[in-house]
Amino acid sequence: MLLAFLIYFAEVSGSIKHVSGWFIILLIFSICVFAIYSMVSHAEDNRKGMEFGKRVLKYLSVALILSMIVNIVIPKSSTVYLMAGAYMGTEVAKSPDISEKLSKINKIIDYKLNDLLDELKEKSEAKSSKSED
Repeated sequence: MLLAFLIYFAEVSGSIKHVSGWFIILLIFSICVFAIYSMVSHAEDNRKGMEFGKRVLKYLSVALILSMIVNIVIPKSSTVYLMAGAYMGTEVAKSPDISEKLSKINKIIDYKLNDLLDELKEKSEAKSSKSED
């Protein structure tokens, strides 16, 4: 079940990052507009407009910070796939049947490598003895 959730999250995380990125751009633009609005209201001695602009700026700033946190915390889809692979690798490694088979495979590989090394050693000794003659 966890693996299925991770694969689903991998597909959704890309969309979440994309949408939050555009939302951050929109928030930055809105903050700029309301900062200008607040400055103009202050220059014209418009108290209500200035207070409204400051209040909106506070909310937009909080929304911007939260959106940036979401954008930073949500991983890329490739990272989620790596997490799923690591999870499955751990689950497979915990299996006693797989552990036994892996140890047998390692022994077979060691024996085969030793045989190949012996063959190479014999060939190099044969070459060196031919070159000495």
